Amino acid sequence: MLAMLFVGGGVFTIFGQGLSLFNWDAALRLRLQEDSRRSQDPLERTMGAISQGEAVADVAVQGVLILLSFVGILLRNPVGFVAGIAQGVIWIYATFLVLAQRWMLYRWGIVNNLARLKHVAPAMLLAGGIPGALMIICLVANIGFFGW
Repeated sequence: MLAMLFVGGGVFTIFGQGLSLFNWDAALRLRLQEDSRRSQDPLERTMGAISQGEAVADVAVQGVLILLSFVGILLRNPVGFVAGIAQGVIWIYATFLVLAQRWMLYRWGIVNNLARLKHVAPAMLLAGGIPGALMIICLVANIGFFGW
């Protein structure tokens, strides 16, 4: 669980989204983001602005949850269990959100192919969806660890 929190939370959420918040162009070069603010395509600029707004929320909310989860698990405190469950749910939700956004761009006829979905789906599943589900399963399976 701690490894998933460190990699998923520390690397992808705090570092990745934090970098996206403070230096969008660097995050774009590292392929942590997909939309340039300098693009001639208004869709790309719009999706970039939305994604940077999501980065603000991710750093603020998930940053606190990741810290509470990590410390709570280390201390065997029930706060670690609750915060870990919440973080796992957010990772699953964020995965569905990003994939659904890309699917709807296609369904609404805004883009004419599924390239955006195909590009982000593996990364979102590996960085968010699967670790989120595994973290919830591990926490629930080990609820006694927290004294409950």
